[in-house]
Amino acid sequence: MRRALLLLTAVSTLGFSLGCVAFNDPVGPLALDYEIDRVIVAAINVNPTVAVQGETVTIDALVLAPDDVDAVAVDVCGLDEQVPSSLFGVSCYDNDELITPIAPSIPARWDIPVVGLDCESEDTGGLDTAWMTPPCTSRVPLRVRAWSEGELGMGALDLELVRRGPDERRPRLALAERELTFEGNARRGQDIGLVYRIDWDGELDFRWYVDAGELHHTGRTATTWLNGIRHTTRNQLAIPSGYVGPLRVVVVANAGPGNMTWDVLTLEVE
Repeated sequence: MRRALLLLTAVSTLGFSLGCVAFNDPVGPLALDYEIDRVIVAAINVNPTVAVQGETVTIDALVLAPDDVDAVAVDVCGLDEQVPSSLFGVSCYDNDELITPIAPSIPARWDIPVVGLDCESEDTGGLDTAWMTPPCTSRVPLRVRAWSEGELGMGALDLELVRRGPDERRPRLALAERELTFEGNARRGQDIGLVYRIDWDGELDFRWYVDAGELHHTGRTATTWLNGIRHTTRNQLAIPSGYVGPLRVVVVANAGPGNMTWDVLTLEVE
């Protein structure tokens, strides 16, 4: 028997109103910043999603730009191989001496060093460590930079380097079944519907980017329909009246830091 569709309540968590464009938190303005008019590092993936010291991870990123991307670089900051360190945010990158290059391209493979060979194991002595970094674990900012036509774009996340990995690896969002489609006529001055579907057993949020036009539901959406594990989110694009040629629509699905996936639909606007 087909499962009934569950309509989710469309309550925004961004804290803004399109009527008066009043933002109550720093996330809100990002919802209106969706045009690909500069270099944007829109997503970063880490595979496996749990980074274990002594093992190898693959780092990939979605880089968007109006023109071709000329160069990409991946690095971390504040990593000390002698003792565990815990740093948050990108202010660490103000000190060049703390930066460790990883690769000059993406995807990048990184052999994670073992931090502090004499470090004690994960035994916490019975302490509640829910609010603190576990022993022997390092937390460092991971950065991806990209250049296009002399302009620089950057994205970063706080990456936790654990001493011992979990018995079961977290599933990767990039392996989920998904599709990005549109409804209507891709013509200048027209509105078209955008539909993104993805199979995932867990919470998701979605980020949208376009070469041009106005997204009626902004660049941040949530799941609007949930059927089993299939998430559906919708948006609506107003194509500019003077636009002709290829127009990219990009969706990033986010299941948490380092666990993202993305799809690109190129419309031929007449």
